Amino acid sequence: MELEKTLLRKVGEAVTRFKMIRDGDRVAVALSGGKDSATMLEALLLLQKRAPIDFSIRTFTVEQGKFLSSIEPMGEYLKQRGYKVDLAISDALNPQKLLRNHIDFWATGDLLGKYLIGKAGLTDQIVPLFKFELSELYMACNRAMDPQRAEEFNRILQEMDSDGSSAAIERKYQ
Repeated sequence: MELEKTLLRKVGEAVTRFKMIRDGDRVAVALSGGKDSATMLEALLLLQKRAPIDFSIRTFTVEQGKFLSSIEPMGEYLKQRGYKVDLAISDALNPQKLLRNHIDFWATGDLLGKYLIGKAGLTDQIVPLFKFELSELYMACNRAMDPQRAEEFNRILQEMDSDGSSAAIERKYQ
């Protein structure tokens, strides 16, 4: 119970400080199937009951292919609890869902978003409203991987940053 209080207090403080939720907002919670997104959903549901403003919560999932089991059981569990769930087998489905008002917002990577919007022929209909300026990505390697191979990989990435190759690749896909 103490953990729940602390978590709810921190979420409430962040929502208030950064004006993340206003009266009448429809909040979408992306569920990956992991503990972080499930905890965020539960925190928002508790906050919704106690907040002095009225807002609705809708959940959606994206089958990312990185989990060993399907996200569908989580979707069914949430539906049984009375939540609206929007399962997506691919992020490519989300631009159309956004235009059809099935989802309220779509968060995606800059290059992937531009690619999917362009591929769907929607560049004149969907424009970014907010861009996170820093997004760190991490790569994990198998423990059996030769450490020299990992060092070589890092050296090549640093070389690509230094000689401008990374920037050229990024420009190509913008």
